[in-house]
Amino acid sequence: MPRSAKVITFIVLGIQVAWSLPLGIGFLTQWLLAEPEPDSLFPETPYMPLGLAFTGIGLVMTAVIVTLGVVWWRRAQRERHLREHGARATGVVTEVAPTGTRINGRLLFKISGEVPGMPQVRFQQRGFHTVPPGTRLAVAYDPASPGDAVVLDDIAALVRNVILYGNPPQPPQPSYRPHQPLVLRDAPPEPQDAGSGGEAVDIVDRIARLDELRRSGAISEDEYSRLKARLIES
Repeated sequence: MPRSAKVITFIVLGIQVAWSLPLGIGFLTQWLLAEPEPDSLFPETPYMPLGLAFTGIGLVMTAVIVTLGVVWWRRAQRERHLREHGARATGVVTEVAPTGTRINGRLLFKISGEVPGMPQVRFQQRGFHTVPPGTRLAVAYDPASPGDAVVLDDIAALVRNVILYGNPPQPPQPSYRPHQPLVLRDAPPEPQDAGSGGEAVDIVDRIARLDELRRSGAISEDEYSRLKARLIES
């Protein structure tokens, strides 16, 4: 899951805790301070059920935050270890599917794939950007546990290259050195014949593809406007 999506998730859950837990504790305090009826051990007020309900919501949300924090921290540690010490390979995307989850209005996608000739090496990645099946991606994996490889390529950069320059994602270099992060740079535009009608048609097609990504939620409105302006200027 992208870092921005994790931050938004924590903010939303934190807001739930911030209002429900103090409210529940406040209701329980009012219930404890209320005077009980003569023949009753506890005061008959609506404060107790309200306090228990809101306190329960706050505690559940707190448990979810802690659980997600631990899971995502462990995942981040594992990805860091694989990026530095994992075995390298070239994977191929086999499936791209929407998860049905929207974060801040943007649809989250799941990209799945495997390494040709090594079907035990599989990878999955969730994010806002997508690449078509058949795209080659650099991955790192643990030979002892190859079923959970990590994607090394910047998928957002690959998407920008395809939209802006019409180039298919390039296969990664055949070898990598440990401790050397993979850096992707925008590919230079291919030379075009000045005044050719095909260039205008190509730009229109790329803008149409860009609009499809915007409508699907794969890119934001800001990214759409910025990339469209770059296409028009080119």
